[in-house]
Formats: sequence, structure tokens, C-alpha cells
Amino acid sequence: MLLSALLFSTPVKALIVLQQASIPFNVDYDSNLNLSQEKVGVWRYTSTPTYSLVAQDEKNIWTSNLSLSLQRSSDRNLSADREDPNAALGWQRVFKKGKFSLNANYDRRSSRFSQFNNNALVDVDGTSVSRSISANYSHTLTDRLNVSIGANYSTTAYTDSSFVDSTSKSVNGSVNYEWNEKFSPFIQLSFTDFQSDTPSSSLQLGNFNQFNTFNQSSTSKSFSVGSTVLISPRWTFVPSVGVNSVSTAGSGWIANTALSYIAEKSTFQATLARSVSPSGLGDFQETDTLGLAYSSELNDKSSWGTNFNYSRSQAQFDSEATQLSAFYSRQLSVSWQMRLIAGYRSQKQDTFSANNNNFGISLIYNIPQF
Repeated sequence: MLLSALLFSTPVKALIVLQQASIPFNVDYDSNLNLSQEKVGVWRYTSTPTYSLVAQDEKNIWTSNLSLSLQRSSDRNLSADREDPNAALGWQRVFKKGKFSLNANYDRRSSRFSQFNNNALVDVDGTSVSRSISANYSHTLTDRLNVSIGANYSTTAYTDSSFVDSTSKSVNGSVNYEWNEKFSPFIQLSFTDFQSDTPSSSLQLGNFNQFNTFNQSSTSKSFSVGSTVLISPRWTFVPSVGVNSVSTAGSGWIANTALSYIAEKSTFQATLARSVSPSGLGDFQETDTLGLAYSSELNDKSSWGTNFNYSRSQAQFDSEATQLSAFYSRQLSVSWQMRLIAGYRSQKQDTFSANNNNFGISLIYNIPQF
């Protein structure tokens, strides 16, 4: 929202194109980047040039987002130098009573915290490369009844890492009925086929050893019911509950509850969920999560916010992860923005626990035109 945009039109095709670009420069310090019991601090210096484009005509929207993350550190043994490209492409077609979208993503990053929110594990400083393509179609059957179907194909490959390469294929569907202005119940179904690609081996995963047999296939089936409840113009409540069945682990319950508040200058969101999803350990993982987020505008040039996330995972072992962060952002000029960040992260297992503190400053240059 803080990026300047270049807007122009081509009358012949009625095409509108929006272009955005930015170059952030970030310096941060982490007191225990590897979340080990022997704390060693490290400084990291990162720049991520980003270019985004949106093209739109009467019925189509094309999007692209390209970036390159360049990172250096004060200790290459703790944090290696990195050059990570990322790309996201999308297309949306609007019909009289429906909408179709197609999206493709490429994401390359350090594998250190790529699975932290799913299983609370810290990997060695390897590389994670994720590729995905997804399609979705939604259709309005009546003024109140809407159905949607979707499909996704994704692969994740690790280099110099303890996690497991995998391929995931999924389909999903939902039915939503607008009962009245404040109550909209829905039904959701999903099916996921998950294949881990790494041979049987003994792996050193962060701070513990794991012995398992990979190269296995498993499936997950989910069914849930819920509703969107408009409590007031500013408060929205979305509860849902259901069942899940995994071919290699049996059945259990799942749930997702979200509460959001939107005011003129502040927002708040709380989520509480139990989910079952593919993980870097080579199978599906059950995870309980709690998330809290608040942000507020101080004036027309500055804002602040805070985030809290807690997750507890259950698979071959139990683990917990906690993250707390706060930020302050200020618009220095039309082209420059400053952002201060401070955070805390902890990891807990049956026989191990560790934590760290981190803080950083970012200067972001927004390119007004090309």
C-alpha cells in the first residue's frame, strides 16, 4: 500500500496496467539464530528488490510478482550468503455468474525456519525450493447459494537439509449459503495425496535425530461445517469444525475459528485452529495453532503493530513453537519508508528448549515511475 504506482491505459484494448517496484534494505541481529542451547549472535544484511505488475481489462486480471533476496551475514558458518529468487504469476477470468483463477508460484529460501510454524523444528541452513500451480472456479447458483471447486499441485525440494522432499496433489470444494445479512453457513471438503520422495535414512533434524521410512504415500480426507457471522459492522466471527482421516494415522477432529475487528485506523484478528497438513517430516502432521495480530495507525505517516503465534505439533514427537514480534513503521517521504522490528522466538521439545531475541531496521525505497 506504500508503493507508488504507474498507471496508463491502452484505449484499443481497454487495458489498465499498474506497475510497482521497491528496494528494501534491511539490517537485523539475532541472538540465537539456530535456536541452540549454546547461543551465538549474528548480524544479517538483506536487500530484496521487488517488481509487481497488474494488468486488467473488462473480464481478465493478470498479476505477476518478482523478487530477488540478497543476503550477507557477519558469520557465514551460522548464516550463509544467499541469492534467492521468487516469482508468483496469476490469471483471473470473470464470467456472468462465476470466476476462474489460475496461479503459479516459485519460492526459494533458507530451509532453517521453513517448517517452524508447522512442526516447531529448526533445520540446518540449507535451501528449500517450493513450486506450485493451483486452479479455482466459483459459481453463483442463486442469489444466495455459491459453490467453488479447486485443485493444487505442489512440490518441495530441499538441498543440504534434514527435511524430506515431497509432492502433494489436492482437490477441494465448498458450498456457501447466505442465510441472511449476518449469517452465512458453509460446507467444505478436501482430499490430499502426499508422496515423500526421500529414501529411508537416519536424519539429524535440528536438535534431535529422527529414524523413519520415507518414500511412502499417504492420503488425507477432510470434511467441515461452519458459518460466517457478522456480529456488527466491525466484528466478524467465523467458526468451523469437522473431521479428518489420514490413511497412515487414522481419524480425528479439526477446527478453525477466526475473530476479526476492522476500524477506521486499527485492525485486530484472532485465530484458533487444529489442522492436518503435509510436513517436511515426510507425512501429514496435526498442528494446534493460536494467532493474535493487532495494528494501528498513529497518524497519516506512521503505524505500529504486534503479532503473537503459538503452535503445538504432534507427529513422531511433540513440539511447541512460540513467536512474538512488534513493529513501528514511518513514511519518511514520498519514496522512502522506515520500519523497526523486534521479536522473540522459542522452541520446546520433550528434552530440549531454546529461545532467541532479534531486532532490525529496514529502509524501503519505492520507485514512483520507470
